[in-house]
Amino acid sequence: MNEQRFRELNHKVNKGTATKEEKDEYMRMMLEAGKITQDQYDRYKSGEQSDALLSIAMFAGAVLLLGWILKNSGNE
Repeated sequence: MNEQRFRELNHKVNKGTATKEEKDEYMRMMLEAGKITQDQYDRYKSGEQSDALLSIAMFAGAVLLLGWILKNSGNE
């Protein structure tokens, strides 16, 4: 996963400025990282509970970013 791109998308999604394509990319990245299930991704893509699933993904994304920060701060 491209950490920089993920950060950019996470920021846009959290600010509410992400396009539909950016939200889709963000959710794909979350699926590939194993942070959401295939079923959750499929429901997001179908429009079923997409706002709720995006909110869950944003929380998981924040946790993922925190993990990266903690990992990288230990390497300095």
